[in-house]
Amino acid sequence: MSKNIDQDPKILEDIFYKTLDLVDPVKQLCNLTIEPPEERTFFAAVGKGAGRLSKAFKENFQGEASGIVVIPENECCDDLGYRVFKSSHPVPSEAGVQASKALLENVSTLREKDLFVFMISGGASSLLPLPPDGFTLDDEINLNKSLLESGAPITVMNAFRSYFSQIKAGKLAQAAFPCPVITLVVCDIPGGDISLVGSGPTFYKDYRNLDLSALVDFYKIKIDQITLNFILKKKKNAHRKEIKINNKNSFTLSSGAIAIRTAANIAKDNYGLNVLVLPESVDECAEQLAVSHAEVVREVIENNRPVKKPAFIVSGGESVVNLPSIYGKGGRNSHFALALARGISGLPGVSGFAADTDGIDGNGNNAGAIITGKTFEKAKMSGVDLLQSLNKYDSYFAFKKLKCLLISGPTGINVNDIRAIIVR
Repeated sequence: MSKNIDQDPKILEDIFYKTLDLVDPVKQLCNLTIEPPEERTFFAAVGKGAGRLSKAFKENFQGEASGIVVIPENECCDDLGYRVFKSSHPVPSEAGVQASKALLENVSTLREKDLFVFMISGGASSLLPLPPDGFTLDDEINLNKSLLESGAPITVMNAFRSYFSQIKAGKLAQAAFPCPVITLVVCDIPGGDISLVGSGPTFYKDYRNLDLSALVDFYKIKIDQITLNFILKKKKNAHRKEIKINNKNSFTLSSGAIAIRTAANIAKDNYGLNVLVLPESVDECAEQLAVSHAEVVREVIENNRPVKKPAFIVSGGESVVNLPSIYGKGGRNSHFALALARGISGLPGVSGFAADTDGIDGNGNNAGAIITGKTFEKAKMSGVDLLQSLNKYDSYFAFKKLKCLLISGPTGINVNDIRAIIVR
C-alpha cells in the first residue's frame, strides 16, 4: 500500500492528462459531417483552443469556406486562409472589438442559401467585446471586472453582459439572418447549458424575468450608475418578437460532464479504484467545497463509505472565489487545493488535485495543484505558512515553493474544472 500511496500524485496527474486526450473536441469534430450549402459558407471560431479547432474544421469540411478565428494572445493558429484576431482574456482588448466588428460585418452579407458555421469555447465572452454605441471598451471592461469580482453565477453575469453588448445573447446570429446557423460548442458551463458559453452570440437568451436591480444589491455588484441605467432601460424595452434567428443545428463537441465521466472510467479501468462522482458544483465557494470534499474523505477512511477503499472521488463544475480588494496570485483550483490540503492534513493515504482543463488557473501559469495529507507538514518544514497563503488568496506562490503546481501549459481544451482525490 505504501508504494501506491507514494505513486498516487503521479496517478492523479496521469488521469488528468489521459482525460484531456480523450475529451479533446478535435476528435469529435473530425467525426462530424457538415454538408456544404448551395452557396457560400462562412466559418468562425472563437475561444480557447479555437486555432486547433479551426484546423480540424478546415481539414474535414468538404467545401470551401471563408472565415475568422479569434484566439487568446497566448495561443496560435496555423495559416488556414482565415483571418485571425488575437484578442485578450480575461480582460477584453481593442483587438477583440475589431474582431467583433469584423464578424458582424461578414455575417451581415450572408443569405438564406448560405451557411454560417460558428464554433465557440470558453473565454469567448472577453474575446468578443463590443459595447453599445455611446460607451467605450473601458466601460465594458469595468462592467466585466465588477461582475467577476462579485462572485455572481454565470447566468446573472451573462444577463448584464447581454444587455451591454452588440454581439452577445444571439445578436451575432440575428445579424446573419436569414442565413442558417450551425453552432459547435465546447461547453465549460456547469450544468451544460451551451447557450451560456461565451455569453451565447448565436443563442437568444431571455433575461426579462430577472430583477437586475435586486441582483446588483444581492451580489454587491459595483456598476456605475450610467451603465446600470442603460442596462435597465435596455431590458425594459426588450421584446422577444423582435428576435429573428435561423438556428439550423447545434452540437456539443465536449463538456465538463463528459470529462468527469471519462476521468472516472480511467480511474476504475486503469487503476482499479472504486469511483464516487460527487454532484457538479455550480457557483459554490471554493473553500466550502473543499470542506465538503474533506468530509467525504474522512467518511471513507473511518467507515469505508459512501465508497469503499481504494477510492477515487471526483467532481466537476466551477467553484467561486470571492476576492478581497487586495489579493495574491492563484486561481479557484489552486485555492480549492490549498483549502483541501488543510482539510485532509495529517490523514494517511490521501492525495488530491484540482485543475482547470484549459491549463490556466486564474492569474497563474498553472492548471492547478496536486496535494496530499502531508502537504501542510511539508510546508511547515519548509517555512511556508499555508494558512496565511489561504487567507491572502496567494496559493500560487505557496505551491510553487512546495513544488506542488500542476503545469500543463495552455491545452486548447476548455471543459471546466476537474477535482479528484484518491483514498487508500
